[in-house]
Amino acid sequence: YQQARERYAGTASADQALIYVAQTYLALGRPLSATAVLSPSLGQLDQPMRHQAMFLQGEALRGAGSYLLAVPFYQAYRQGGTELEDLVAERLGWCYRALGLHELAAEEFTRAASAYRPLSDQVWLLAEAADDLRRQGDYAQAAARYERILSLARISWYRASILYRLGETAQEAGQPQQAQAHWQEILASYPDSAAAAWAADALQAAQAPLDAYQAAQAYRAAGRHGEALPWLQQALAEGLVPDDPGRYALADSLAALGDLEGALAELDILRQGEPDDPEPLLEQGRLLGGAGSIARALETYEGVAQQFAGSSAAGEALWRAGQLLEQQEHRGEAAETYRRLLQSQPEHPRAGEARFRAGLLYYQGLRFEEAASLWSGAAGADESRLALWQGLALRKLGRLDEAEAAWQAAAEGQGYYADRARELLAGGLQFGRFQGRPTLEGGGEAEERAREWLSQHWGRPISSTLPQAVLDDPQFQRAQELCQLGLPDEAGQPWSLLIERFRYDGPALYALGSYLRGQHFPAHAARAGDQLGKLLPAGEHPAETWLLRLRYPSAYAHLIVPEAQANGVDPLLLFSLVRRESYFDRYATSWADARGLTQVIPSTGEWIAERLGWAPFRLEDLYRPMVSLPFGAWYLGEQLDTFEGQALPALAAYNGGPGNALRWAEDEVPVGDLDLFVERVDFSETRGYIQGIYQDYWVYRRLYGE
Repeated sequence: YQQARERYAGTASADQALIYVAQTYLALGRPLSATAVLSPSLGQLDQPMRHQAMFLQGEALRGAGSYLLAVPFYQAYRQGGTELEDLVAERLGWCYRALGLHELAAEEFTRAASAYRPLSDQVWLLAEAADDLRRQGDYAQAAARYERILSLARISWYRASILYRLGETAQEAGQPQQAQAHWQEILASYPDSAAAAWAADALQAAQAPLDAYQAAQAYRAAGRHGEALPWLQQALAEGLVPDDPGRYALADSLAALGDLEGALAELDILRQGEPDDPEPLLEQGRLLGGAGSIARALETYEGVAQQFAGSSAAGEALWRAGQLLEQQEHRGEAAETYRRLLQSQPEHPRAGEARFRAGLLYYQGLRFEEAASLWSGAAGADESRLALWQGLALRKLGRLDEAEAAWQAAAEGQGYYADRARELLAGGLQFGRFQGRPTLEGGGEAEERAREWLSQHWGRPISSTLPQAVLDDPQFQRAQELCQLGLPDEAGQPWSLLIERFRYDGPALYALGSYLRGQHFPAHAARAGDQLGKLLPAGEHPAETWLLRLRYPSAYAHLIVPEAQANGVDPLLLFSLVRRESYFDRYATSWADARGLTQVIPSTGEWIAERLGWAPFRLEDLYRPMVSLPFGAWYLGEQLDTFEGQALPALAAYNGGPGNALRWAEDEVPVGDLDLFVERVDFSETRGYIQGIYQDYWVYRRLYGE
C-alpha cells in the first residue's frame, strides 16, 4: 500500500491506498501509526475518501486513548451522512464515558440503541445509558431506561438482573419502598435467577419483610445452601410450603452441606406420609449414589424395582442402578440390570438406551453372541446405531455376511452411525486418510444446473445478481459501509439480519449466497445456503451439489491445503474441523474465549506460538487466518502423531484435551477399537464434536475428494 501511494501520488488510487494503510495499522493494533499516516493527509483527500478517513482517525485516536481528540472526528463522520449512526453513537458514548461526561455518554448510548441493532444490542446499550445516568445522579432517567429494557427483554434471568438494578436505582434515589418492591418482584417471579439471591440479600440488609420459602429458593438456586437451610426450616415450620416440594428442597440442601443422614431423614418423613409414592425412595437413591454410598443406593433402587414393579418408577430405578454399576465397572451386573429393565418394560423411555448399553457391556466383555442378539431387530430413531453395533459384534464372531447385512441396514439411515456403516462397507479405514489433492476448482456446471432447476422450481428466472429489494435494504447498506471502513467483523451482524429478513425468499437467498461467497464471507454464505435448503424439497435434486458447496465451503483453501499437508493432516479433515469449530467465521469467539477459524484458546495459542517460534504474537492474531490456520493445523497434527494417525482420537484430544483422549483410549495407542473409543467419550460436547466432524468429512470427501 505504501508503494502504491508513492507510485500513484496525487491520484484517487493513492488516496485509497492511504485508507488501506490506516485500516491495516488499526487491524494490527497500532493506532498511533494509523493516526500518524492520516493526520498529514486529511485536508488533501477528496470525498468520499476524506469522509472515511474521518471515521478512521476517530478510531485511531480512541484506540490510542485520546478520547477528547477522537470526538470531533466521529461527529464529522456522522454529519457527513452515514447508515451507521448507531455505531458512531456507541463509539461516542465510550469516549464521553472515558472523559467522565456521563450525561452525554447516556445520550449517545440511547441513540445507539436503534431498531437496526439486534434486540440483544438494544437492551445492552440501554443498560449502558442507565449506568451513566446513575453516575450522573439522574435516577429518574436511569429508571426510564431500565423500564424500556423490561418492555423489550424476554429472557427471565436478564429481566431479573434489570429489576435488581432498577431496585438499586430507586434506593440511590431515596425511594426504599419502591426499591424493595422491585426486589420482591424478583423473588416472586424469578426465584431461580442469580439476581434472586442478590435481592434477598438487599431485602435483609434493609430489614424488609421476606417470604421464607422465596428466600430459600433464591439461595438454593445460587448454591448458597447454608443460607437456604434456615429459611427452608422456617417455611416448613410455618406451613408456607407443602412437604412436597419443601422437604425435597431441604433434603437436597442438607446433602449439599454434607449431612446425608439428615437428608435421608427428611425423605423418610415424605415416605411415611405417602407410602405409595416411589419418588422419595428414588431421591434417596440419587443422594446416596452422589455421596458414594453405592451399596446403599443399589439396595434402595432394588427396593423400588420390587415394591413398584411394572411402574415407570421401577424402570427408572433399574436404569439408575445400571448406571451406578457401570460407573463402578461392574459390567456384567450392569448389563443384567439393563436387561431387566428391557424385559420388564420394553416401552419404558429408558428401554432403548438400556438395550444399547447392555449390548455394549456384553461386547466389552467379549460376549459377542449375546450383544449381537440383543441388538438385532432394532427399529426407530436408534436403528442405525444398533444395526452398526450388531454388525461389529457379528464381525467379531466371523459371520461377515451377516455383519455386512447389518451394516447395509444401518447405512440406510442418516447421521454418524449410518456414515460409519458406509465406511465399513467400503472396506478399511478411510476417515481422515485422503491421499490426493482436493479438487476445489470448478463447480460452474453444478451452479448452472442449480440455476436452471431453481428457476423451474420457483417459476421465475434465478440470477446471482442481487435483487433491488436486497440492495435497498438498510442492513445491506450498513454491511457495505462497514466493509468500506475496514470493519468486516462488524459487518457480520447486518449480513445475518439480512439473511433472516429474506429467509422465505428463495431467489433472494440464492443471490445473497452467491454474493457473500464472492465477497469472502463464507460463514454468511453458508448460512444463506442453510436457509435456502429449508425451502427446498428433502432428498436429492439438481441443485443439491451447488447448495452443498455453498454450505460446506472450501474457503481459505490457499492456506488450509498447504498447512494441512505440511503437518501431516488430511486437508479435507482440516476443512471439516474449521466448519465445525467456527463455521468459517474468522472472527468467531466461543464462551471459553476460543478464537478464530480453528478456535484456539489464548493459553494454547501462546504455547503454540512459542513452540513454532512465531514472534511477535498477539492474542488478536488468532483472528487472522494466516495465524489461526497454521496453529490449528499444527496442533491437530500433534494429536495425530500422538495417536499414530488415527483421526477420531486426535479430534477428541483437540476438543476435549489430550489427557482425556488418552483416558478414553484407556492408554492404548494406537486405539484398538475406534468404535468403542467413541462410545467411551463421556463429554457429550466432545462426542458430538467428533461425530459431527466425521459426518462433515464425508460431505467434503464427496464434494472435493472424488
